[in-house]
Formats: sequence, structure tokens, C-alpha cells
Amino acid sequence: MATADHWRGIEGAQVLYDWFGYWPSFNDAEVVSLQLHRTASSMLTLYTWETTDELDSRGYHIHAKDVVVDFSLHGITDLSVGGFAANNVIAGLEIERNATGFRLELKPCYGIAGAIEAKHILLRVTPGKPADHVRAQSSLKLPGR
Repeated sequence: MATADHWRGIEGAQVLYDWFGYWPSFNDAEVVSLQLHRTASSMLTLYTWETTDELDSRGYHIHAKDVVVDFSLHGITDLSVGGFAANNVIAGLEIERNATGFRLELKPCYGIAGAIEAKHILLRVTPGKPADHVRAQSSLKLPGR
């Protein structure tokens, strides 16, 4: 789980913390896109939210604080990802500082997973859902409901 130390040095991280009131785990977050550029900044875009205890009429947990988080990655030094699919859900995102900058690990759940190392990271937080969002019908449904 990420702590304040893991996010230190990432411009825009405080905005993400302020949105949730804590550091999100990105559990069940959707990978909206991953754009790689060899000389310019690359971009990882994740859609995440806070899951409430409330259920909708179909038995799905209601989301709150939906947000799209863009990770602008400058100076990628290592990359190992695989499993890209039409729907990409991660079990979590871990961020660590390393000797050359930062390491982001996309924990596997469904679709893309792996790790990206970059010298610098800049976050942009956009409240709401991504423009192309379609909720998976199997997401967070309670048995027997």
C-alpha cells in the first residue's frame, strides 16, 4: 500500500490525496490507456473510484469519487507489461522510489499488468468517468442479489 513517502516528489499527488482523503490502492481500477513515446512523455491513464457499502437496484456497489488519473511518465528507464485486452482491470497500483526515480507496478487482475520505471512522474486528476466508460456487468455484484 502506498504511503506519503511513496508519493513524495510526484507533482500533482497531493491533489489525488485531497480528492479521496487517503492514498487510493487502485484496486479494480481500469486501465484506460497506455501511450508510449520514446523521446516525449508517455502516459498511463487509470479510472478509479471509492466503493461504498450502498447497493443499487441490481445489487451492485455504488461508486463515489469517480476520477480519471493521468500519470505523465518522463524518462522511462524500464518497461515490462503484457496481457493487454479489451477490458483491463488491475488489482492495485504500487509506487516505489528507486535509484533512478520511480517504479509503478500494475498488479494483475484481468488484462494488462506489469511494471514501468520512470525518472519523473506528474499526475493530473480529472473528476468523473472516462468518456468511453462502460461498466462491466460482473463488477462487484453480491451473490444472491
